[in-house]
Amino acid sequence: HYRKLSEGRYKIRKEECDSVKAHLGLEDICLLSDEDTTQLDTLSESLQRRARHCVSEHRRTVQAISALQNQDMAHFGQLMIESHASMRDDFEITLPVLDALVTDAVSCGALGARMTGGGFGGCIIACVPKAQFENWRTELLARHPQAFYVC
Repeated sequence: HYRKLSEGRYKIRKEECDSVKAHLGLEDICLLSDEDTTQLDTLSESLQRRARHCVSEHRRTVQAISALQNQDMAHFGQLMIESHASMRDDFEITLPVLDALVTDAVSCGALGARMTGGGFGGCIIACVPKAQFENWRTELLARHPQAFYVC
């Protein structure tokens, strides 16, 4: 069964983002300027968090492109960690099991990790130095026996 943006929690997040767009009179929340973000103060705290995630995620994506072009994997990994925190805290689409996987992926040696996919379940992706990968995978899967590696 595939998930649709018109159902359940996906629908709620889309409606929340649509409310922010209507409030600001904009088509794209992700491209809010710093000046535009001051207009968010009149929104509910949850809508402010949704908008903050959209804006910050877009900025992280732009920074990630630059980090990859400059082969700055430490910065790229940090952006992954920040992205997951934003999905968890501001967009509220992660689950505790994914949060634990991300935390442990990093503590086992990943430069960064984050949930991937649409949220409310799924997978994580991690940036791990090639030389450390086998040990990293073994340790992470030992901590999370119900998880599995997908190549």
